[in-house]
Amino acid sequence: MKRQYSLKRKKEFGYVYRNGKSVACRNLVLIYKKNNTGFLRVGFSVSKKIGNAVVRNRIKRRLRAALDMFLSDIDKNYNIIFIARVPIKESSFPDIKESVEYVLCKAGLVQKP
Repeated sequence: MKRQYSLKRKKEFGYVYRNGKSVACRNLVLIYKKNNTGFLRVGFSVSKKIGNAVVRNRIKRRLRAALDMFLSDIDKNYNIIFIARVPIKESSFPDIKESVEYVLCKAGLVQKP
């Protein structure tokens, strides 16, 4: 995923948090809001409750890798935030990938193959 397609500023995150819709599963919460930029913007939020910086960054890397598998199928006119929940730190990569697919399908951003 290219860096220009990521949500970076607190203002951008706040807008999606306030105005977006949410979908959840055991490992993740997905908040999404339609935008008019013409391309997908993605942010990741991993709390300090989950672990130290090493653990949080590992989870973000895994989430990015799992999301890359679905990028071509996602509607491009959305801002998306993935919020990690505590059980994600014991999850394997296939479980994380399955969680990402589940929340994307439940939100209607991707059709189940």
